[in-house]
Amino acid sequence: MNNSSRLPRWFLLGWAGWLAVAASFPGPVSALAPRTLTQHREIQFDPTRPIPAEKVIVSRPWGHEEWFHSAHPQHPSLLARGEKPTLRDLYRRHAKEILGTEDPDQIELYGKLLSKWIHARIENNDEGRFSVQIHPPGAYELWIVRKVHPKGQLFLGLKDGFDAEAFREDVRKIHAGQGQADFDFAQKYMNAVKPNEGEVFLIGPGLLHAGFNVTIGEIKIEERTLRVWDWNRPVTPGRELTPLIELEKIMKDHNRFSQVNVAMEGVLLTQFRNSRMKRFNFDLRHAPFLVDLLPTRYGNSAVPVEDLSGVPHFLWAHEGLFKIISTEPGREAEQLAELGAGGSLLVPAAMGKYKVVPDNLNQGDVFLYRLNPAPMQVKTSASGRLPVVPPTVETSV
Repeated sequence: MNNSSRLPRWFLLGWAGWLAVAASFPGPVSALAPRTLTQHREIQFDPTRPIPAEKVIVSRPWGHEEWFHSAHPQHPSLLARGEKPTLRDLYRRHAKEILGTEDPDQIELYGKLLSKWIHARIENNDEGRFSVQIHPPGAYELWIVRKVHPKGQLFLGLKDGFDAEAFREDVRKIHAGQGQADFDFAQKYMNAVKPNEGEVFLIGPGLLHAGFNVTIGEIKIEERTLRVWDWNRPVTPGRELTPLIELEKIMKDHNRFSQVNVAMEGVLLTQFRNSRMKRFNFDLRHAPFLVDLLPTRYGNSAVPVEDLSGVPHFLWAHEGLFKIISTEPGREAEQLAELGAGGSLLVPAAMGKYKVVPDNLNQGDVFLYRLNPAPMQVKTSASGRLPVVPPTVETSV
């Protein structure tokens, strides 16, 4: 008898047979099976429909954040509940279909474009304070105040007439004390602003900002956080303080950075929610992203979205329930997706025209955000202040 006939059949199949058996066992070995890799290699999606993704919960010393459609390498959104692949995988493997480009720089920018909820509050605790921060040139954030909790406060910009030399010396003391200070840095140097629910702020480069006991919606290009003071929390890896020399490079013009209002100060959403407008565009001509608030309230039974064919963008609902309906020829009235409160959708470049239909005509806000294809160069006045430009509102006739 041939000795080989006594061997298991899978052994005779060689390496492929061994993998097939290994794949049937739990544990690390089965993770090597070709069928598992194949599942992750081919991402199933339809570029003519919006793409949902799981939000990411990021813990912070002062509370937590909810990140929507994140392609951040440390906190990527999953495309299916609890499973790979991630949005980051999608961008890398299907950039042309989803983003309309294979330009590495553009893909990197899309990977940094992010919306999030900042929950700066810890129940029965005064530690819900996010650090005093500053952004480098070109970095912007749009804040939408969702909720102001008891004692809620924002700090924006340096006080007029502050002592620059005393400021430098106090920053040196904070560094020497490993983040500790025997005074309240924010109260001493920054403008205290009492926020109202529904206010919108643009946080531009060089504007010191901080806050506590607030819930804020934020749209931004994710960049390195330049931290000035962290309310006497110990300095830990990943939460280092910005060196004074780097801080001073950003803050060359104290007149510019002492103002509270970089582009809009406390614009109230209620100022235009009650009007029958066609479109509300936050003037972010200098920022790397653009934001529209869709007029989904007060009698607008359906909101046609401007033709953004070829332009990938995101829809982010703060309240309400919405249906995304195609208006493309041959697909009219086809429901493409649903969007609920606190949810987001990625609209691929190839999806075509559509409209947003609210479930309740008196409830809900939907923000549409995308990259700015040509950010303008910032030009300051003789005093060094940035131009203050109101939002653009188009009213219906």
